[in-house]
Amino acid sequence: MGICFGKRKDDGIPRKDPVDTTALKQSESLIIFVIGGPGAGKFTLGRRLAARYGFQFISPSDILRSEVDSGSERGRRFEEIMRQGRHVPADVIVQLVEEKMMTQPNAVGYLVVDFPRDRRQVIL
Repeated sequence: MGICFGKRKDDGIPRKDPVDTTALKQSESLIIFVIGGPGAGKFTLGRRLAARYGFQFISPSDILRSEVDSGSERGRRFEEIMRQGRHVPADVIVQLVEEKMMTQPNAVGYLVVDFPRDRRQVIL
């Protein structure tokens, strides 16, 4: 993936080193994004499709909750941002998704649910 979202503002989020996604780039795995409005059934549909076709199900919301629950410095910052009603920056979400994908770099495919969340996160 290796997406760059332009100059980052100082948001206080500790960022990890970039993820080596070479194996993912060399694979023929599909990456499918499921987006839609609140209550549209993205998670339900996503889980069913992932199970049926053997895709790795990726929910950035679940990843963020897990990080918050871990009590890490990054998780505490995510919690603060979300408590303020803001979105965690897209570059951070992309890195979290990349990290999750790289746990199974040879998966048949990846089904990413509810990201991007708004137009600003789509524009590169």
